[in-house]
Amino acid sequence: MSPSTSGDRAAFFYGTLMSRKILHRVLYGTTTPDPYQRDRLTIKPAILYGYSRHKLRFADYPAIIPAPAPSSSSTLSPSNGNGDGQGEHGEAEAEAEGPTVLGTLVTGLGDHDVFRLDIFEGDEYERQMVTAYPLSMSYPGPKHSILNDLEGNGHGNGNGNGNENENGGRRGAKEQGMQVETYVWIEERKRLEDSEWDFEEFVREKMGRWVGEGVKNQDIEEVDEAVRALQRENEAIEARKGGHGEDPTGGRGIGKEKSKKLEDMQAGQEPLKSAV
Repeated sequence: MSPSTSGDRAAFFYGTLMSRKILHRVLYGTTTPDPYQRDRLTIKPAILYGYSRHKLRFADYPAIIPAPAPSSSSTLSPSNGNGDGQGEHGEAEAEAEGPTVLGTLVTGLGDHDVFRLDIFEGDEYERQMVTAYPLSMSYPGPKHSILNDLEGNGHGNGNGNGNENENGGRRGAKEQGMQVETYVWIEERKRLEDSEWDFEEFVREKMGRWVGEGVKNQDIEEVDEAVRALQRENEAIEARKGGHGEDPTGGRGIGKEKSKKLEDMQAGQEPLKSAV
């Protein structure tokens, strides 16, 4: 894939990154980014077919793996992140379409974001292209905890649990599918538990050790250190050029452009051509 220059990449998140605080911390280095950084992303609830989400042994975060197609007699139902097996479309559609995963679809991402996301996810996962289906959430009713962070930003409201509202209409209507990126588990399956990962439990009991006040999370700190290392490398290159007179433009040419791109990456504006 060629480097994105306009924030035109999209991703489906199904675990810790469904939390807007964690997503912002990974992408921007803070849970409270500037409005221009926050507003360049669009976040919607979405559903992914043909995958199952699992708890990981000794970890706060989940994993997804491709699920085998169900037989005609299967009664698998979609997973919504609550561990209750009740999905967006009910048992009839679940039987026909197999396991599903409820998560968030984020658009407006650039290469600088994916650089950070790749480091955050690590080598246990592989970034793959999948088809995710945004869910229309323009209805009244109680909110699913996955979607609480989206309230007040024009990105949807509601719980997407596939129940009917008081007027008999179905909540969470499926929109046209989108090609997006997501992180699929590629390590040993024995680390996966059979049970569904529970987002509500994560928010209630575990999120504090990821983005709590004064907390330093190792996975997120690795992202920060990788960005700092990249900055040091670029600064060293610029210093060598300046010290040996190798840049006849006086810092106004290629070197200046690299420095500007690095600054923009730190500000979350322009993508940096990185190893992703």
